Amino acid sequence: MTSSLTSPPPRAVKTPGTRPRIPMRLIAAIPLWLGPLLYLMSPTFFGPRPELLGLPTSLVMMVGAMSWALIGLAIIWDARSWLVDALTLVVFTIPAMLFMIIGPAIILIIQNFSVY
Repeated sequence: MTSSLTSPPPRAVKTPGTRPRIPMRLIAAIPLWLGPLLYLMSPTFFGPRPELLGLPTSLVMMVGAMSWALIGLAIIWDARSWLVDALTLVVFTIPAMLFMIIGPAIILIIQNFSVY
């Protein structure tokens, strides 16, 4: 006896390795646009004092943080695992963002300590 019912169409099989990469790349790139945004919001922060190796300390701090974030973005760009993405965000992106945000306070604290 044969059934007159047709079999349901096969469902699309999603491979477990495919996932959207764009959101992680955008999250990893946040410090790279945050640095210029901070400069546009407060250009006097990059003033002449204090200096480190002849450059404003704030500029040295921002370039260092942006370089750290760029390393993280390069790792996330090629990463194939969610674990690598998460570790890269924790080790590279989040510290770079915190350093950019807390950097002005660190410089002011250092200046206050040097007065006495």
